[in-house]
Amino acid sequence: MSQPTIAPRTCHMAFRLNNAQPITAAYGQGMVTAAMDHFAASLQRYLVGLHGYLGPVELDRSGENEIMVACKRTRIGPEVMRTLIDELCAGIAMDPLRHDGRLVLLSVTAGCAFVSLDAGIEADAAEHEACKAQARLRLADATMPSDGPLLPSQTQIRLYREDMVQAAALLERIGREEAFFVWRPIFKPQEPDRVLHYEALLRLPGEQGEQLECTLAYAALERLGLAYLADKHAASRVLDELEADPLASISFAISAQSLSPHLHGRDAAWTELLARLRADKGLAARLVLEIHETAPMTGFAEVQALVGQMRALGARICIAGFGSGFASTRQLLMIQPDIVKLDSIFLHTAYQCERNRNRISHLIGLARTLSNTLVIDGVETPWHMKLAREENVQWIAGPLQGRASTRRAWLAKPQKPRANGGEETVDDNLVFLPQPAGQAVQLR
Repeated sequence: MSQPTIAPRTCHMAFRLNNAQPITAAYGQGMVTAAMDHFAASLQRYLVGLHGYLGPVELDRSGENEIMVACKRTRIGPEVMRTLIDELCAGIAMDPLRHDGRLVLLSVTAGCAFVSLDAGIEADAAEHEACKAQARLRLADATMPSDGPLLPSQTQIRLYREDMVQAAALLERIGREEAFFVWRPIFKPQEPDRVLHYEALLRLPGEQGEQLECTLAYAALERLGLAYLADKHAASRVLDELEADPLASISFAISAQSLSPHLHGRDAAWTELLARLRADKGLAARLVLEIHETAPMTGFAEVQALVGQMRALGARICIAGFGSGFASTRQLLMIQPDIVKLDSIFLHTAYQCERNRNRISHLIGLARTLSNTLVIDGVETPWHMKLAREENVQWIAGPLQGRASTRRAWLAKPQKPRANGGEETVDDNLVFLPQPAGQAVQLR
């Protein structure tokens, strides 16, 4: 955090525990009480650590699921405070409550407002109350669910508890840095060495050292409304790779429910991602934001806002799982994706009957109306490859010739010779960037 440069003033923050209602339904009132205690203790710990910037901090737990925080002499401005809120909310959610033999994840949002200073005159009580009201209004702008699922049946309560176990276990392993990424190429069916970009896929190590997919645990996070936490981790790691390797062009997946710049409150989401892209203009050109439609797009204006910010910075937008997701064709047209990736299920079932074969042709034709760049996923066998070639698909993904690996394959890719003796990329969209003269490629 940069050194403070503004005059000290009071900032009021309103924090809310979003999932108090489902926690009560699934575990009882005692768990909610413990959750609020854990929430307050975590806030206090984080904020005390920032005393040099925030000044004296007071917490007020008068609300049932709300905590008001007053930072009495903060030197942080609104933009930095929103970044702080984003990090605080994500940090608290990554730290599960351990109570009564269970792990429970907390969903947290916040809003902040500042008391105006007039020639150094101290604000009166009415001004402070108005400031608190403004903070609550900014909290109300958060797009994270504010009440969670209702859990009206025992079956839903059981699923909620199972989801909590799986999701908490995944986040714990991410926090312990046990989770890792593999890189899967998107390549041309006729020329497997020509790569559009690499997909970052989260994996966990198995007992025998095997790579385990995180699909089920991620789906649990998504049902809990907390997919943003895994998405945020992926974004941070991918930016690390892009910063480290100028030859890398990488996509990371994001749930449709994470598509908002206001997840944790007004303008309090994706602050690290956006700040790093603004600071280094070259990163966004090699970044692909891949939107998975496994959850509905809620608040389409917010979706467009985040997509617009990413595109304005230079990133490309990919719609993944096309044909089997929640988004409507109208919504996809409004997003105007740069890349459309067809769901693998259509390729895997195409030869079961003539109807299925015709369906994949129709979907490919529809996808081409949305974007000039089409990817078909799930190429696992020679007949999958044959179909892709029959349909003249530009780019494919799948283990037949493009298995995901921990190896950063972009560092070993050859360059295409130029007619004048120099080097150039093989395609405007490809990851094989020109190598600076005299600079050797270091393989990892």
